[in-house]
Amino acid sequence: MATTRRQLDPAANPYAPGAGIRPPLLAGRDRELADADRLLTRAGLGYADQPRLIVGVRGVGKTVLLLAVRDRARRAGAIAVHAQARGTEGFVQSLLRDLEFELRRVRGARGRVERALSVLAAVAVTVGAVKVAAQPRRGHGDSGDLAVDLLELFRAVGDVASAKQKSFVLTVDELQEMPDDQLSALLVALQRAAGESLPLATVVAGLPGVEAHAAAVESFAERMFALWRLGPLDDTAAARAVIEPALDAGGVEWEQAAVGRVISASGGYPFYLQHFAAAVWDTAVETPIRRRDADLGLQRAQRELADSIVRSRIVRLSARERRYVEALARLGPGSHGSGEVAAAIGVATSQVASARQRLIQAGVVYNPAYGEVAFTLPMFDLYVLRLLEDP
Repeated sequence: MATTRRQLDPAANPYAPGAGIRPPLLAGRDRELADADRLLTRAGLGYADQPRLIVGVRGVGKTVLLLAVRDRARRAGAIAVHAQARGTEGFVQSLLRDLEFELRRVRGARGRVERALSVLAAVAVTVGAVKVAAQPRRGHGDSGDLAVDLLELFRAVGDVASAKQKSFVLTVDELQEMPDDQLSALLVALQRAAGESLPLATVVAGLPGVEAHAAAVESFAERMFALWRLGPLDDTAAARAVIEPALDAGGVEWEQAAVGRVISASGGYPFYLQHFAAAVWDTAVETPIRRRDADLGLQRAQRELADSIVRSRIVRLSARERRYVEALARLGPGSHGSGEVAAAIGVATSQVASARQRLIQAGVVYNPAYGEVAFTLPMFDLYVLRLLEDP
């Protein structure tokens, strides 16, 4: 590796720390992106295919991958929308808002676009969602049965896509947050759309266990999805995620020992890789980036994370919820039985059920399997313990 020293520019930091922010290099997801391209092509040709379900804990890049699929679809000329199942809007309102925006961007096929907008307006009026600047189409999208109305909407948008010889691409994030009635409606509409060979390609994402929850809501869902299970990157992909953006940012190099420190500290999780690599860049003053730069940058980044991802959440919790979080953290990485956590606190499982449920609603923990609980973000336990040791 070159030893020529050259000053680094902090403003040219190429990394993308933060949740849902696309990194400069989407390393380690080539298989999923290739499958997405196949799915989009088949939809455009009128071939029905299984929706894809991205499953993984927080920090593995589910949202980033969803947005990459949407962006690839848009570059190919598809009508591509991204909806959130959580937040103040919720799934239906998020879907309608983004879909109206996308339809108004379509050039040509104006008659079909106007029909699709009128169906969209009818659905919006029926569910009491966003206002759409179009005349609702009576008898289409206004039945009051969300599954029926979503299917009508998918047909109308699919008609626009077919006229353009393109696909209609739907991505949905945080599927585990969707209310059961809306999830049921979406699943039924997608199943019926597949039966009609609409040019619809669907990719959704959620935490582990969402596939079982979907099957509990609609039994056919257990056979409905092709799964993309995301985990941490292997060392080769993780190294690419660190090294290549720096080389592209003016030929900045990393010594192998520094790269190894970042990969080890991150566990290969993309969220941590981006955060740590960015912090090391900001700490280093010249290229190549060395082991001591990595050590200093990691110290700073880990302090920041303990503050930003733990302290900011814990201050909003009740005393009982904080005790639950502390007990789960002390049990170590991975998932643990609800009874284990209760025993660590010194109470019966029933006495912490309400605290566990509130933590699930707050997005701090989730149920990966029946009777088990885990933090939604990998390594969260380490940062809880760090904060407890140095409050």
